[in-house]
Amino acid sequence: MVGLVPGTSINAATVQRKQLLRPYPQFLSLTEHNRPIGKSRYDALQLLLSKRMSANLSASIAYTYSKTFTWTNFENAQDTQLEKVVAPWDVTHSLQINALYQLPFGKGQRFGSGMPTPVRYLASGWQISALARLQSGMPMPYPSGQKSGSPVAYPTGAAPTGVNPKLSHPTLDRWFSTCTLLADGMTSGCLQGEQPAWTIRQSYTEQQWSSYFSNIRMPGIYNLDMSVMKTNRITERVNLVFRTDFLNATNTPQFFSGPTTDVNSANFGKIVGDQSNLPRVIQLSLKLQF
Repeated sequence: MVGLVPGTSINAATVQRKQLLRPYPQFLSLTEHNRPIGKSRYDALQLLLSKRMSANLSASIAYTYSKTFTWTNFENAQDTQLEKVVAPWDVTHSLQINALYQLPFGKGQRFGSGMPTPVRYLASGWQISALARLQSGMPMPYPSGQKSGSPVAYPTGAAPTGVNPKLSHPTLDRWFSTCTLLADGMTSGCLQGEQPAWTIRQSYTEQQWSSYFSNIRMPGIYNLDMSVMKTNRITERVNLVFRTDFLNATNTPQFFSGPTTDVNSANFGKIVGDQSNLPRVIQLSLKLQF
């Protein structure tokens, strides 16, 4: 191939043996798009408890317990079987609570139906609604290099030692064990008495471990949205609706994007940067219905 592939590293008189062992040694890399391979499996237990409107209140509680697996990637470029792995978007527990309450004041309600017309008009038509979302975190990836299409970045240059890096009480400063055995035999990121959970991955080492943890999860999602709405009846067919929405009503920061997973980073194992969700957003709207 001397002189046949100018501008590349395989144009010289000598070429690395690993390149010559490839099925198509004249190419440095191959990229495949839209291959019709892979599958996923979703199993779930779904429960729904609902209360129809009575006494001015309606509510529902929906709970899902689920597990999702995918077969979409190869652990190593030379593998012939797709890797079965817990899906990056797998959520074990999901609970959603939805409620709507019509305030019992004003025309046609229990209280205030006999108030003077201007006061009754101001007191009528108020509703309060809330939607709470409680969700466990998604799986954290193993340190096995970047994979295309992954929603999170894999750490580079690290491999598991077999010691479980899961912590009993993870914090934003240390979401999992960062104890790493370095190439020179020293350790980094270790607490006293802690055994290395990671080691530096040697070049051309096959991956022989799952690409995702099932027992170490990203932070969960705990969110509350609320709305306050007033319907003003102008005529029998025309209503003017004023609404105030409170997105992330409790202004609770979420960090469901997870920790830094690059073993070469000083923030390895830490959850740093901006929150994953938006701060509280208050939205005012006015709508004419006819």
